[in-house]
Amino acid sequence: MTLIQLFKLLNIFLLLNIVLATDIKPDNSKNLVKIKVDGKNRTYYHLKKGETLEYNLSSKNLDNPNSKYSLKIISRAMIASNSNSNKVFGVEVSVFDHILDENKNIIKYDLVDSRTLMYDKAVSDAINEAKPGWNYTKAGFWFEELDGLNKTVKISLIDGSPSVELKLIAEEIILRKSESELKPITINEEYLVAYKESSEEEYKKSDNWFLLNSENPLQYKIKGPKIIRFISRVNLNESNLSEQYNFDLREDGRFVSKYTYEVVQSGANAFIDNSDIVVSGYKSSFYNVPKGIHYYTFFNNNDGSIYLKIEEYDNK
Repeated sequence: MTLIQLFKLLNIFLLLNIVLATDIKPDNSKNLVKIKVDGKNRTYYHLKKGETLEYNLSSKNLDNPNSKYSLKIISRAMIASNSNSNKVFGVEVSVFDHILDENKNIIKYDLVDSRTLMYDKAVSDAINEAKPGWNYTKAGFWFEELDGLNKTVKISLIDGSPSVELKLIAEEIILRKSESELKPITINEEYLVAYKESSEEEYKKSDNWFLLNSENPLQYKIKGPKIIRFISRVNLNESNLSEQYNFDLREDGRFVSKYTYEVVQSGANAFIDNSDIVVSGYKSSFYNVPKGIHYYTFFNNNDGSIYLKIEEYDNK
């Protein structure tokens, strides 16, 4: 390894402070597939119509129950090796909290996040040596931030999708302040969110929040490759957003995903600065921006108000 390669590798680790990566196996499937990617065999799991893959995230397969984890979902579809067209495929992802009894047995699953992931991918060099004449598409990547463990992730195909191969990787992370925060390309009023880390501390102020409502989509111009993290809060003064909220993300005009989040109370009553608007605790997700210049548009599907903030991380 050259010094330049080592420097790039260290930059990636400093970027998100990723500690360890762990492959997560589904609890309900042994239908694994070996896909050769860049000369190395990688283990994926096959998902077909009518099936659901279930992944249990607990202290049995991850080390630190109180840490934040980035869940990376990698998916590919089979495609003819000489194909000149892209393959469209997609999955539904649902994340459940475990409700435990006094003996730490699971007594209930509580849905906290769900989303639809759609991809339009070209053929790649990835192959299954047992299936000559066929390759796999380029990978669809998804990053999901999880607070702690004791969760179940369920993944199924969207209607009309071909079968896919899936790989889940959990990475313990310690987020650091991003190098920069993005602003919409259109003129929008910027808001400050006042919040406390704990009830004993003084209020702090977070800038670069923008209003996302049904009449005001937000669009960002982003040059990849890089990772972005979008953070959202809702206006708690509006009673129609008391349990869940969602918004759509489009990449270059193409639907990518619907994000659905549970509304959580802020630990110390966060609010929009210089107003009486109380906002929820934040929810966030990661997204992997591919190489080149892309336009990302967020659409609010609710009657209420969402406040959105985008952070970016170089991925070089």
